[in-house]
Amino acid sequence: MEFDGEVLWDCGLVSMMTLPGGWRLRASEDGGFAQWTAHHFGPADDPSLGISIYLPGIVATVADGLLYLTAVTPGLRRFDEEDLRDLAPVLSDMGDDNRFELHRIRGEYWNFLNVLFVEGVWRASGTRNAKLFVDQRGDGRLIQEIGAYAPASDRAGYELGLEALSGISWREQSCRI
Repeated sequence: MEFDGEVLWDCGLVSMMTLPGGWRLRASEDGGFAQWTAHHFGPADDPSLGISIYLPGIVATVADGLLYLTAVTPGLRRFDEEDLRDLAPVLSDMGDDNRFELHRIRGEYWNFLNVLFVEGVWRASGTRNAKLFVDQRGDGRLIQEIGAYAPASDRAGYELGLEALSGISWREQSCRI
């Protein structure tokens, strides 16, 4: 299945996004009992480049939800090392300084929705990654992750992924699960 243009993709809060020409759905994964789902998009001939959408099946604690809600408020604060440690349950592996070299983290208003934007490079693979952490329920406890990735040396490929993320249309708030 190949998409060149607008894609109606009902995946968590993503209602629609535009994929670069030649990109397609490469794989979908289902976590079974854990109830998570992941979808991976990209060019058929280059698996090192793409977009992933991850829907968690596990609800975070109330405390972690409150940390997330504080973090996504645009311009509210700068993050220090203690903040990053506190956000580790939300950031998952991106919160591990031994695995991920963090370049940028901030709360942003992204196409009419507050998100946590995280960008950096995976130390082991050299893969550049930008990820949006999006609240699915309004309480910060069920966070969808939408990310673009490419080898650090492939600036053009990375920009294609960021462009697709910048065009995301979200589901109406009343449709949140």
